[in-house]
Amino acid sequence: FTPEQRTGLQTILQQVLLRGDQLRSHSHLEQSHAEIQRLEAAQREQEAFYQALVESLPQAIFRKDLDGRFTFANNRFCSTMGKSREDLIGRTDEAIAPPELAVKYREDDRRVIASRQPIEITEKNVGADGRTRWVHVVKSPIFDAHGNPVGIQGIFWDVTAERETAERLERAEANYRGIVENARDGIFQTTPGGHYLSANKALARIYGFRTP
Repeated sequence: FTPEQRTGLQTILQQVLLRGDQLRSHSHLEQSHAEIQRLEAAQREQEAFYQALVESLPQAIFRKDLDGRFTFANNRFCSTMGKSREDLIGRTDEAIAPPELAVKYREDDRRVIASRQPIEITEKNVGADGRTRWVHVVKSPIFDAHGNPVGIQGIFWDVTAERETAERLERAEANYRGIVENARDGIFQTTPGGHYLSANKALARIYGFRTP
């Protein structure tokens, strides 16, 4: 995902979940019976649409209240954690994550609520199989109709493969630098026009310089 795609996805998610809340809390006390039935039918239809949309996303999605208790979890989040929705709702991170990760998750949640701003981080996650993976997480605050924070919502996806590839490239680059810098022969790179792009210490010594 590009930053723009992640921002767009988070915006869509926020609109979907907030719209679901609005629909569930909507009431018209002075409407006619027929109008109330029509509104209820429309509400059920839109709730089904938004629920299907959230469940169709390949990312894990969750919401928590100010006390860190889960109030929503989509199917992908449940399967990732190896828990049913009934086992998750009302529970905290301490019930599903190792202690050190649960503490970190809670600190991140408090930071989001205190700053009233979203955060985007890559962090460790332990799945249902006990394996530690790297996930990219976007967390943002949830506000009530008066602008008061009432919790946080998050979305994350597995980036373990990308993380491992980057680490392999870093190790390979470090090994290459070690070989070049410790070589007794002069090693260098130049442009087609003969301008030096890089040189090792041995080449610098050959030409009488202290450093490349």
